Amino acid sequence: MKVEDLNLFAEPILKYKFNLNCDEILDTLKNLTYVPIEGKDCLRSSDCKSLLDKLPDLKKSVIQACNDWLNDKMKLNVEFNIIEAWATKTKTGGYSSMHKHSHCILSGVFYLKDNNQIKIHKPYTSDFWNIEPKEYNKYNSLSYYIESNKNEMILFPNYIYHQINKYHGQEDRYSIAFNILPRGNLGGPTSRITLWHILQYFLRQRL
Repeated sequence: MKVEDLNLFAEPILKYKFNLNCDEILDTLKNLTYVPIEGKDCLRSSDCKSLLDKLPDLKKSVIQACNDWLNDKMKLNVEFNIIEAWATKTKTGGYSSMHKHSHCILSGVFYLKDNNQIKIHKPYTSDFWNIEPKEYNKYNSLSYYIESNKNEMILFPNYIYHQINKYHGQEDRYSIAFNILPRGNLGGPTSRITLWHILQYFLRQRL
């Protein structure tokens, strides 16, 4: 018997590998001001508006990866802006609760050290009458842990719920997250919207 795995309607969650100087980026992040966010012992940089402007090499890599996700992989043919980016600082025992990123189309997180883990959740469920599988895989899992190392970045659609479980390292862990919003005319001839005014609002928040 021959079987063809069609794997339709896959979620576009992609991992990118960069070659950046993470030590220099870490030096910049350690000098930022941080404020508490939802979770325990997990902090966010107060600067969400111009962080990547301080890290031009990383910003260039993020733009290239987002262009690949939007235009090459998803074939959306849109221009986009990074509407916000922030550093996260997680202390020993810290975690972040399950959440998603609203008001954008694409989100990402860049890692500066090895041995990172993010838990993502399936955006819809098919419980198969709650039958317990004998082995979990990409078809039957309701959540999944993505392992990431230094100089790697995960991109995922904004509707994907995700969380960070308790961190057991001894040193503070730093990462950088960001959100992407398309700009220009979107939609078809009978349903069309221009995102310029929305984008202007977000950009004004950066001033």
